[in-house]
Amino acid sequence: MAINTDIQAVDDIFQESKVVDGFVIGKEVHRGGMASLYSATKEGIDVPILLKIPRVGRDQPVESHIGFETELTILRSLKIHTYQNF
Repeated sequence: MAINTDIQAVDDIFQESKVVDGFVIGKEVHRGGMASLYSATKEGIDVPILLKIPRVGRDQPVESHIGFETELTILRSLKIHTYQNF
């Protein structure tokens, strides 16, 4: 598999109206130090969607990726505990 060296950061991938994994990317809602939030739509989903995209790339600090992975771990744990309590 060839590596695309033209991509500088995820900003090159996540642009308005592009389709990523079935999600149609909308406007950027917020840009923080660790991630950017985009509105999105997806066929079959009728509620508003926000996609949180970590800011990773050649010029981004590695802490952004580590923080994002930590949030995912916490989210999985919260889902498990929430389902077990019902």
